[in-house]
Amino acid sequence: MKRFYFLIVVLSINIYSQINVEVKLTDTKYTDASISYEILSDSKIKINILDKNKEPLKDLKISDFELTQNGYKAKIKNVVPLSQAQESSIRLFLCLDNSSSISSYKKRILEILDNLINKMPKASNIELIFFDETEKPRNFVTSKGVPLKVYKKNFLAENQKVKNAYQVEYSENLTERTYLHDQIYAAFYTANREKNRTEDIFYIVLSDGRDIGSEMKRQDVFSEYKNGKLFLIDFDLGFRNKFLVDLAEMSNGNYYRPQNVGELENFLSQIGDKVIFSGYEISFESQMPPQLFLSKIFEIKNNQSFDLSEIFVEEVRSREIFPLLNYVFFEKNSSELNGKYVKLSQSETTNFQELLLPPAQMSIYYNTLNIIGSRLRQYSDSKITLTGCNDNVLGEKNNLNLSKERAEVLKNYLVEIWNIEPDRISVQTKNLPPKPSNNTTEAGQSENRRVEISATDERILEVVEAFAFTKVTRPEILRLNYKVQSSYNIKSYNMVVKQSNRLIFEQDFEGALPKNLSWNIPPALAGKIVDSSDFIIYLTAKDDRGYESTPVVSRVSINFLSKEKKALVVQNDRFIEKVSLVLFEFNSSDLDSRNQRALLKLNESIKPTSAVIVKGYTDDTGSEEINLKLSQDRSKNALVALKNLLRPSTENLNNEGLGKSAPMYNNNLPEGRFYNRTCQIVIETEMN
Repeated sequence: MKRFYFLIVVLSINIYSQINVEVKLTDTKYTDASISYEILSDSKIKINILDKNKEPLKDLKISDFELTQNGYKAKIKNVVPLSQAQESSIRLFLCLDNSSSISSYKKRILEILDNLINKMPKASNIELIFFDETEKPRNFVTSKGVPLKVYKKNFLAENQKVKNAYQVEYSENLTERTYLHDQIYAAFYTANREKNRTEDIFYIVLSDGRDIGSEMKRQDVFSEYKNGKLFLIDFDLGFRNKFLVDLAEMSNGNYYRPQNVGELENFLSQIGDKVIFSGYEISFESQMPPQLFLSKIFEIKNNQSFDLSEIFVEEVRSREIFPLLNYVFFEKNSSELNGKYVKLSQSETTNFQELLLPPAQMSIYYNTLNIIGSRLRQYSDSKITLTGCNDNVLGEKNNLNLSKERAEVLKNYLVEIWNIEPDRISVQTKNLPPKPSNNTTEAGQSENRRVEISATDERILEVVEAFAFTKVTRPEILRLNYKVQSSYNIKSYNMVVKQSNRLIFEQDFEGALPKNLSWNIPPALAGKIVDSSDFIIYLTAKDDRGYESTPVVSRVSINFLSKEKKALVVQNDRFIEKVSLVLFEFNSSDLDSRNQRALLKLNESIKPTSAVIVKGYTDDTGSEEINLKLSQDRSKNALVALKNLLRPSTENLNNEGLGKSAPMYNNNLPEGRFYNRTCQIVIETEMN
C-alpha cells in the first residue's frame, strides 16, 4: 500500500471508473498511515486504516476525515468502528487446536475465546475449523479428492451457536493427534473460493505447535495461501514451531509465542483489537451532481447493434401522409385559444392551401382549425360537432360552462374567420371526454382539457398529404448509450444538438435518463443540415435536488449528399413514402376505420423492390417495459392490417417497437403525447 503525508488516497469506485473518491485524514500526526477501502453503497464506504507500525488507528471521529467525490466535498454523517458496524463484513477463520495436549487449558481458553468473539462485528462471518478423527465422511475435501481430518462450522458473530460449537469441541471431541497443516490448508482453500476483499480476511491459528497426522505437506499449505492477514499462536512451551514461523514470514503475518495462559489471553486480546479496529464504516451524503458517461453511439439494423461513426443525410423525393389530430387543447381553467394554434385573418383565408403548409406534423397540427375551415368551405354540405370537455378536477369539477365556452371559441373562429354557416357546427358539452386519458395525473388531465372535433363527412378529418424534395437521415434513429452515477433520482435531462455553432435541436425530457437514449431525428431537423460539419451532442441530467451534471459531449460525423451532388455520384434515386397512422387512444393498440383508410392510400405505392418497415411508438406515460410491449403490439397490428388490406408484392416487410425511448414529438405537450401514440410506415423504393 502507498504511504501518504496527509493520508490522501484516491479510491476508484467500482461502478464506473470515472468516479473517484478521495479520503483525507486531516491531522498531521497520522503521517505514513496506510489505507484501503470498500464501497458499500452510494452513501457508505468501509475504510481500513493502519499506522506506520501496522497497528490500527482507534477512536477516530467525523472531524478526523474529509471525503470528496470527483472534487465535490461530501457531508460525512457518521463514522462507526467495525465493531459497531451493521453492514461491514469480516471473514474470520478460527483454526483451533482441540487435541488432548491442550485439554488442561481448555477452561481458560474457552473464556478467552468468549472475549474474542464478543468483540467481533455482528456482520462477521466466522468459520471454526477443528481436528476430526471420526470414521464418518470428512467435512472438507481437497480439489484432489483427499479427505482432510478437519471439522468445519460456519456462523455469524451474533449467533450463540458459535460459542456452543467451540465449547463442545473442547469438551467432547478432543483428538489424540494434531492435523495443523490440514487445518490451515482447509482455511486457505475455503477463503480462495470466496469473494472477499483481502483486507476483510483474517486467520487466527491457536496451535500447540505440533503436527502429527496431516496429509498435506508444508509446501502444499504455503502454495495455497493467497490473501488475508494471519495471526499464528504457537502455544508450545517447549520449542518454536518452524512451520508457523516461516508461514508468518511468508505471508507477512504475525507470530506469537505465549509462555503461559496469561500471555495467551493478552495476545488474543491484541489480535482482536487488530482485527476489529482496523477500519471504520463512514456514512456520507453526496454533494456531487449527477455524473454522466457515454458508452457508445450505435444504430440497430435487422435487430443487431452496430457502432455508428457518421450520419448520412441526403435529399430525396418523398411523399408523406400526416394524420390530423381532431383535438384542440386548453390550459387549466381557461377557454382562451392557445397562441400556438395558427389564427388567420379573414382576408388570409383566401390564399390558404394545405399543399403550401410546411411538411411537418406539428406545423400541420397547429393549422388544424384552418384545415377544417378550408375543407368545410370546399364540402359545403358537411357538418361538424364540437364537444367541449374539462378535466373534472378542482376548478373544472363539473364545470360544463367551461366546456361549452371552449367549444364556442372554436365555433366562433370558424364562423367569423372562415364564414362557415353556424347551423353547420353543433356544440356539445361533457366533463371528461368519451375516451379520457388517465385523469389521476397532470399529464392525463391536460389531455382531457380539450375540444373534440367530429364530422359527418370523412373528408373533413382526412389525412394531409405532402410531396417534396426532403432531407432524410440514415439512420433515422440515433441511439446513445449512457451511464449515470448519482446518489439521487434523476428527475429530468436535456439534449442539445449543434452544427457549426448553429442550434439544430434542443429538448427537455422529464423522468429518469434511459440506459439507451434513442433520438428520432425529426425531418425538420434534417432540413436544417446544409453541410457535412459534425453534429455536437450535449446531454445533461438533473437530479431531484436540482443538481445538474456537467454536459457530456458527443461528436458524430455528417455525410451530407445534396441532390446536385447525388446527380453526379448516384445512378439510382430513391422515393420514400411515410404514413403515420391516425393516432391510437391512450394505452391502446387497436386500429380503427380511420387507420385503415390511411393504409389504403398506400395501395399503389408498394412495389416488388420496395422495403417496408412499420415502427411503433408510445408516449412516455408508464414504465419502459409496458410501453415497449405496447409499441410492439401497435407495429404488429399495423403490419398485419397492411398485409390483409394491400397484399403487398414485396417480401421485404418488417416491424419494430420503439417504446417511449425514441419519441417523435415533445412528450411535455398533450398534442405531442397523442402524436407519439402512433405507427409510422416507411416505404423506400429505388427508382431507375
